[in-house]
Amino acid sequence: MLLAEELLLLVTDDASGRLCGPVAQVDAGLGGANLLELALMGKVGPTEEHDTSKRGRIVVRDPAATGDPVLDAALQIISARQGSNHPR
Repeated sequence: MLLAEELLLLVTDDASGRLCGPVAQVDAGLGGANLLELALMGKVGPTEEHDTSKRGRIVVRDPAATGDPVLDAALQIISARQGSNHPR
């Protein structure tokens, strides 16, 4: 099970199926879980000395598909925004 799926189970009320917190916070948490999953897979990581991007940015290390549609979509978003100053 992916980290985002586990997090979603934790923030969902068992009886009603509703989120136990504000949607924006849950959304940010799920995005962070996907980012962490990609980092653990070696797909993304922080910039290093040899990278052309600014220090402390997340860069794509391996653009190959993961086989998971959610993680692949997240990887495509990161790849498309890499090097930009886009805040979202």
